[in-house]
Amino acid sequence: MVRFMNAFTVMLYGLAVLVFFGGLVGAYSLKLGILGGIALSVVGVTLRVYTFTRDFMNAFTVMLYGLAVLVFFGGLVDAYSWKLGILGGIALSVVGVTLRVYTFTRDEDEEFGAYEPRQLYER
Repeated sequence: MVRFMNAFTVMLYGLAVLVFFGGLVGAYSLKLGILGGIALSVVGVTLRVYTFTRDFMNAFTVMLYGLAVLVFFGGLVDAYSWKLGILGGIALSVVGVTLRVYTFTRDEDEEFGAYEPRQLYER
């Protein structure tokens, strides 16, 4: 199954490049080429992370970061207002960071994950 997922993600990366160059040479608009290339890359990276880590939350936060990039570039290429692109990118990044901190903070950490100063020196 790992070989299949490796091949599938490489195919997605290749399609992302193909879609980007299709927009670059005028087969369709450059805006669609950029956004389609980023979208396929996000899907490929998410599948690759899930394949190697087998951790759904890790892959989900990577997908959120990729969607933040997609929303940001959507604003830059005038799919919608650039202000909405910046705000949406920041919002998705904040959600991704929040989920990552929640997922990877150990349960032993008290008081929002803060360590006592003496605990830092004892390690």
